[in-house]
Amino acid sequence: MRQLIDGSRWAPSATNAQEVDWVALDDPVRIERLSVEMVSTLGRMTGLLQNPLLRPILSLALSKDRVEEAARSAEDFARLVERQRHAEDPIFHHAPAVLIAHVP
Repeated sequence: MRQLIDGSRWAPSATNAQEVDWVALDDPVRIERLSVEMVSTLGRMTGLLQNPLLRPILSLALSKDRVEEAARSAEDFARLVERQRHAEDPIFHHAPAVLIAHVP
């Protein structure tokens, strides 16, 4: 993991700022919790996106195209929720470690 993170310093970035920070998780409980939270959030989004009355309101915050694109993804989100109900980890696939890159 250290080699992957170290190698990322050489990857191109906008204005060569290299402002990437990393979070490394190797605690199975924390990884599972993050996966559960991600799937839960996607499940809530599915409910909102499948409600035709809410789509115009969502379009006020996002473009209509983005809302329609997300609505098309709602089925995929619902499948993730269903897979998690069957003790699968549809996000990290029971990986022993997870690296998350983020920028300011």
